[in-house]
Amino acid sequence: IFSALAALLFVTALLRALLCPQAQTLLLDEPFTGMDAELVAQAAKAIVRLAAGRDTLLVTHDAAAAALLGWPVVQLQAMA
Repeated sequence: IFSALAALLFVTALLRALLCPQAQTLLLDEPFTGMDAELVAQAAKAIVRLAAGRDTLLVTHDAAAAALLGWPVVQLQAMA
C-alpha cells in the first residue's frame, strides 16, 4: 500500500507541473520514496520528460534512482 501512496503522490506532482507549464523551475523532494524498481524506472523517465527546458533540483537518498536520470549529481555528506 505504501508503494501505491508514493505513486499517487508522484502523479499529483506531475499533474501540478503539467497544469503550470510556464513554470521554469521544478523542485522534487524524494520523488522515488516507497516505489518498487519498476515504478522508479517509469517515474525517472517521466521526470526527465517533465524537466526538459526547466531548471530542476531533485533531492533523494536513492543514488541508483538518481543515476537513472542521467543528470550530473552533487552528493552532499555530513562532515565528521
